[in-house]
Amino acid sequence: MSILKIESPGVIGWSRNWLSFTLMLLLSTTASGQDFAYRAERDFSGRIYHYRRSNIDGTLPELVSVYLNPQGTIEVFKRRSACTQSALVIAAFNLETLTFDKITSGNLGREGEQQEFASLVHDTESNTVTLSVDLPDQSIRLSTEINNPHYELYDFDFASLTASTPHLVDPVKGFDSELLLVWADPGAPSFSSLGNFEFEYLERQRYLNHDTLRFTVTGPGGDDAQAALWLDAIEGYIVEARLSLPNHAGYENFRLQLLGTEQGEDTWRNLLLSQFAACP
Repeated sequence: MSILKIESPGVIGWSRNWLSFTLMLLLSTTASGQDFAYRAERDFSGRIYHYRRSNIDGTLPELVSVYLNPQGTIEVFKRRSACTQSALVIAAFNLETLTFDKITSGNLGREGEQQEFASLVHDTESNTVTLSVDLPDQSIRLSTEINNPHYELYDFDFASLTASTPHLVDPVKGFDSELLLVWADPGAPSFSSLGNFEFEYLERQRYLNHDTLRFTVTGPGGDDAQAALWLDAIEGYIVEARLSLPNHAGYENFRLQLLGTEQGEDTWRNLLLSQFAACP
């Protein structure tokens, strides 16, 4: 599959029919304390980010494509090669909190559809997120409490984070986020909060052909010597992220590296259909 021409798309505004002008004004206030604030001019709906997720040394690579759907969702397509089982994960993105309200996970079907088998739902009253999995031979219900208004599902490969970091009020002041993790071990599945992670600005750096802002990452266990985050210095999306903690079974650690960008619903639809287009 040939994608991945590095480009610099222009700013695309949100075009949601359901988003009223009043709500747009309300969202000009900050979310998650003073770290994030939604701004329409920093909203890149329609954009597709192509990443490679792997161990830090590059082993076990998997392609991860993130589509910022103008209808208010983030869609993530994960695959290793054509004609093999792949995942399609869809999140309802909340512009007030700049994180997800609900995530549905499933396999990608031959017609580009999601074959859903799991969901995560945030309950604002109890401030918990509940995982529900329904498989032919197994049903799972697990919940975890969250303590930070800005939270990320770590095994969502920072997809909602790359949608929210363009809205950082002042990146140089750093930010924090709570990481949640679904550990899909068939023998002992789990869902829990990994705690709060601090992203502290370190320096401006030319990296992967981008002018970037580099951050150190500190989790509940202290400094992580392998961890770092690079954001595009102009538009704020993730260029690369590294943590010593794996987010999928079989991995030793985590690296997410930007390969390129594309634009548009038709491009996204064709990408999904291409997974099985030449398969028996």
